[in-house]
Amino acid sequence: MKRFLPDWDANGPRLEDGELSADRADASIRDYLVALTCDIAMADRDIRDEVLVAGARMMRRFDAMVNFRDGLKRNLKMTKQAIDKIVARTEVT
Repeated sequence: MKRFLPDWDANGPRLEDGELSADRADASIRDYLVALTCDIAMADRDIRDEVLVAGARMMRRFDAMVNFRDGLKRNLKMTKQAIDKIVARTEVT
């Protein structure tokens, strides 16, 4: 994480449960999180899919899978099939 966010402090302040939840995350926060996920995914192609899966899980919690899918298509030029593969890894079987 430090590689991409030099000021990152894993021991720094944390959000408490409920501080950032689906009902409190408006469209601008959702769009920002999608853009951030895409940026981090593109920064290191070796971990790209893992970053995108983590982003998909987060966006699922925010009821924002439409934002996530649209962001991957727009920002990363991913196909529907490639996006479906990432999203499938987040679904409970």
